[in-house]
Amino acid sequence: MSINDFLDYKVTLEIITPVHIGGSPDGELNKMDYVVGDKKLLHVIDKQKLFDFLVDRNLVDKFGGYIKESVGEDEKNEVDLQSFLTETCGLKKSEMSKLYRATIKIADKNIRKVNDVSLFTRNALGEIYIPGSSIKGAIRNCIIAAKILENRGDFEEIKQEFLKHLRKKNKKEISNIAKEVEKKVFSTPENPNPHIGIAVTDTYIEKNRPTGIYADIDYKAKKGSFNRIPKQREYLSKGAKFKCALRIDKKTAERLGISSAQQIEEMIEKANKYLFEKSIPFSKMIKELKSARNTKLLPNGYEKCLVLGSNTGFYQKTILSYLIGNDYSVLRGADAKKTLRLPGGLSLIEADGKKVLCGFVRMQFREI
Repeated sequence: MSINDFLDYKVTLEIITPVHIGGSPDGELNKMDYVVGDKKLLHVIDKQKLFDFLVDRNLVDKFGGYIKESVGEDEKNEVDLQSFLTETCGLKKSEMSKLYRATIKIADKNIRKVNDVSLFTRNALGEIYIPGSSIKGAIRNCIIAAKILENRGDFEEIKQEFLKHLRKKNKKEISNIAKEVEKKVFSTPENPNPHIGIAVTDTYIEKNRPTGIYADIDYKAKKGSFNRIPKQREYLSKGAKFKCALRIDKKTAERLGISSAQQIEEMIEKANKYLFEKSIPFSKMIKELKSARNTKLLPNGYEKCLVLGSNTGFYQKTILSYLIGNDYSVLRGADAKKTLRLPGGLSLIEADGKKVLCGFVRMQFREI
């Protein structure tokens, strides 16, 4: 194949509401992995540097005893690593920075106590990046949604199969239905693999771009309540920009009806408008919260955004919501909702004093 067999675009992405993408092998932190300093800064400990320090001071056994005593059989985890290092080991606070591998601002003003923390994904050099697979997956979901909305008749047979398994509460087959929808949109006899045809490069964020730690907020629709949960994550902040390359095989593009970047943008907009304005249960919950105090769920221009990362799965992977259309009678029973794993609430964070849905990223395409 030659370069003329592809549609190639440079894509600039700008974060509109904070984004978290996890997955680094050492990205899940507990109290043994960080210390909290002044000015609400969380300092991530470099484990190798900590071990070297303990060996050099002959403190390995003492550290092991401290961890055993602080965690114990009931896994209570009352570790205070900074107190242990400064008070027990005699390490001066001014020397603590030698053990750090990253420093992150605790951006959520309501965080009073840091618990388990999930870091943004990083490479072996500690550089933050967004995997191309995350961007590709979000684009593909919008293309699938647009194709369903454009011609529901093409998906009627799959829909009826879906409803049959829904009545039988067959979760495994329902999961397979989503895969069948994906194949119908992307596969051909010559190219049966639905994941071939679109490629997106990994992208690295501007250097020294600040990140922040936010607490997850769980909104329960039935109770109408907001509850902060212990899980905290490192998010890329609003305004961060990054670039990637998007390549679409021309045969795939022709099958999808794509000949320009504008058509991709239109598919994204069509998918978002339906999901957030018409679909159940998302649009209903968003309308309920529209006038809630200190709440701004949807950012301006959300229609043109991709939705990336954690805390977004409920609206990022909702192929079946598009398939159902306006036939919401199938969702009336509690069993149907449980089988479909529809959310009974929304996952939010609080940024700039407002409760928001996270993960919105504005895109700009340039053909190359």
